[in-house]
Amino acid sequence: MTWPPYESVEQLETTYHKFLLDNQGKPDFYDWKIELKDICEPIGAISVVQLREDIEAATIGYCLGYNWWHKGIMSEVFKEIIFFQYCVMHIVTNALHIFASLSCGSFI
Repeated sequence: MTWPPYESVEQLETTYHKFLLDNQGKPDFYDWKIELKDICEPIGAISVVQLREDIEAATIGYCLGYNWWHKGIMSEVFKEIIFFQYCVMHIVTNALHIFASLSCGSFI
């Protein structure tokens, strides 16, 4: 993520809702929820947090519930996002992670 980890579900809901309201309707706004087919509930989200059309690159940020770490979910999600960005948006993807988050670092 390009932001500090959330400290509570309430903080996540408030921050994410504001993020959606602030960006809804913008032509360069890309945000998807991550949902498991078998439970039909969101377990995370992934967004383009910075779009640099001048160099045809995007930085993506994501969050995923702790119970779903180390299960290959983000690998599958990133594969689809990279395909979308390359084939539809015609850009490349940059990946960043918070240094203290070793799980994110090992994924990237």
